[in-house]
Amino acid sequence: MARQVRDYFAVAVAIARRRHKSLLARFREDVIQECRLLAWEAEARRSITVKNGSKRKRFGNGRCMGLRSFTRACHAQLYVVRKQYYGHY
Repeated sequence: MARQVRDYFAVAVAIARRRHKSLLARFREDVIQECRLLAWEAEARRSITVKNGSKRKRFGNGRCMGLRSFTRACHAQLYVVRKQYYGHY
């Protein structure tokens, strides 16, 4: 059974704080804005679409956004943001 997420923004910020420290330290406002957008998209659309180059990937099944799919979407989106700011590493 999928675990329900009550506060998507808090989960996104926790992921950014734990896994993307350098990105959060340098571009704090932009990362916080991305976390807000991720939380809004998860609550409103029940899925998140991440665009990386010409590829798109959809996380979530459209009915509910579980903790695992939201975590994967956060990592994917923060990777895209990191790539935009630092270039491909």
